[in-house]
Amino acid sequence: TKDDRQEKKRGRFIMEKGVLIQDVSYNPFGDKTVFNNINLAQYGVLEKIDRNFTPGIRVKTKEIQGRNGVLYKGKEFEPLYIDIYLRLFKGINIGRLMNMIYKNTSSDMLGVLNYKDSKVFYDAVAVDYNIEESHRDLQKLIKITFLVPSGSGRSRSYVETESFTDKIVRLDGNLPTYPIFTFEGSSAKIYSYDNDGGEIIITTGVSRKFEIDSKNETVFANGSLDMKRLDWSSDFFMIYDGMRIRSTVPIKMRYYERYMYDES
Repeated sequence: TKDDRQEKKRGRFIMEKGVLIQDVSYNPFGDKTVFNNINLAQYGVLEKIDRNFTPGIRVKTKEIQGRNGVLYKGKEFEPLYIDIYLRLFKGINIGRLMNMIYKNTSSDMLGVLNYKDSKVFYDAVAVDYNIEESHRDLQKLIKITFLVPSGSGRSRSYVETESFTDKIVRLDGNLPTYPIFTFEGSSAKIYSYDNDGGEIIITTGVSRKFEIDSKNETVFANGSLDMKRLDWSSDFFMIYDGMRIRSTVPIKMRYYERYMYDES
């Protein structure tokens, strides 16, 4: 009956909101954790997040004749592990919860992780979980471990620019990022002579709609991969705040802001 349904709703509300341990304050907005559109605040209280403040730098070794080797810093980070500690509400089935989290992610298809309403989002995969506490009079505390292969966070969505031929880049993030350039035409030279800059040259040919992905180092023409139009001397480059980018034809640019650490 309608009364029964309302009573079930009230009971579910009490189960989810009324069984918290006394020293945990529940904030469904500030304490929410969302992974792949699953709001974990439906299943428990976020007690703690454990992660390195910043990821490690991938250090490479270059062999040089007459020396034992020279270490230098690369531009990429080591993978980042983020541990989410969740105090489950009573009646929550851990197996079903974890199956739901694991279901749509893999190393080839990452989910999106965001917590505490931060503006930083992580492309991640859930790799492990453990029951940290399980007492008769206390709700279970579980630790869910997420792996972020890139080691860094990003903005929720792409930043997209208007068409330009000469532009000073202004970034909100605290890391350089990978741009995607688009233009329509028969040839182009996109370049920056600033530090760590480079140039991307599309050779003369049939006019097409081009998309140049600096991260994946690919060139698409009319939606199909066309690396033959890329000049052999081209050098894909990242962009950073204050960099000047110029082009021989009007281009548009889109990119994710990248972050080394959490920002509110």
